[in-house]
Amino acid sequence: MSKSYFLITICTKSRKCTFADPDDPERLTQPGKIAHFCWSDIPNHFSDVDIDEFVVMPNHIHGILLFSRYVEVKQKFASAKSGSLITVIKSFKSAVTKKINELESYQDYIVWQRGFHDVRIRNVHQLNIYRQYIHQNQQSWIMQNIQGEK
Repeated sequence: MSKSYFLITICTKSRKCTFADPDDPERLTQPGKIAHFCWSDIPNHFSDVDIDEFVVMPNHIHGILLFSRYVEVKQKFASAKSGSLITVIKSFKSAVTKKINELESYQDYIVWQRGFHDVRIRNVHQLNIYRQYIHQNQQSWIMQNIQGEK
């Protein structure tokens, strides 16, 4: 397969609800708007990467990235190759952190949990399942919070 699709999940430090109101995950905070912009901006920094479905949640991000070439994922975070999945995620996390730290009330704020979770998407069936999962994630969050209050 010449292209590589990945489902990516990146969590905030201590799973703190930094990006959106936990009672209304569609209402992004300023840091959430920054994360949304930076994820949307990935193709402008990596010409062989496109974004598919993604959602910014109160304490994490889910997104599907499409690399126009096959990508090896078994690399160490510190020794990532140019244009690799790890490099893209490191760049994204760095850009978000830098912009959030420029906000007066978030100076020196630790945004991210270490690392990220990725799943290689192997076929169209999996791709559609993950797209649906991402599309329904905010609603699922709301339902879990409602059930948790009972």
